[in-house]
Amino acid sequence: MNAIKATGGTGDNRDQWLVVVMYDDSPTRQRAMDVCDHLAQRFWSEVELKFHWWRTDFLEDAGMAATAAENARDADFMVVCVVPDGELSPVVKQWFESWITQREGREGALIDLTTTTGPSLRSAQRKQIFLRDVAHRAGMDYLTHFPSAINRSLPDSFESATLRATQMTTVLDGILQHSPPPRLDLRL
Repeated sequence: MNAIKATGGTGDNRDQWLVVVMYDDSPTRQRAMDVCDHLAQRFWSEVELKFHWWRTDFLEDAGMAATAAENARDADFMVVCVVPDGELSPVVKQWFESWITQREGREGALIDLTTTTGPSLRSAQRKQIFLRDVAHRAGMDYLTHFPSAINRSLPDSFESATLRATQMTTVLDGILQHSPPPRLDLRL
C-alpha cells in the first residue's frame, strides 16, 4: 500500500495505511469493527494502521463532514457498512461527491459491507451500485470483503502511478493486438 512512513515516537519504520470507516448505527459499526479487527490482525506486523471512524449522521455537521472528506481523500481503504434498508441520504451522497475528485489518481480500495439478502435486497443493491460508481470515479478498487492478502504496495506518487500505467504487459499487449468483432448494422 502507500509508502507513507510512520511518524511518531516509536521509531517504527513500517508503512502507514489510513483506513476510513463509515457506518450507520451500532450493528453496522460492530460489523465494520469485525472487518477492521481482521485487517489489523492480518497486516499489523507489516504496516501501521490509522483508523478514522465516521457515523453517517455526523456528516450533517459541515465541519465534521469536511474533516471526514479530508480523511476519505487520503484513505488507503474506505470501509462502508450501512444498513441495507432505504436509500443513502442526500447528505451522505453529497459527502461522497465532495471528495472523490480530490484523490488525484491515488489508488485505494472501497470495501462495501452492505448486506444484500432479505427483504431489503433492492435498496441494498442500489446502495452497492452507487458505492461501486463512487469507487470507480475515485480511482479505488471496489470490494465486498477484505482480501486475505495484498501483494504489492500502492504507488506513493502520481509519477510512479503514471509509470506503472504506461508499462506494457503481455496481457495488455494481447488485448491491444486482438481485433474487435465486426459491428452489426441493425438499421432498418
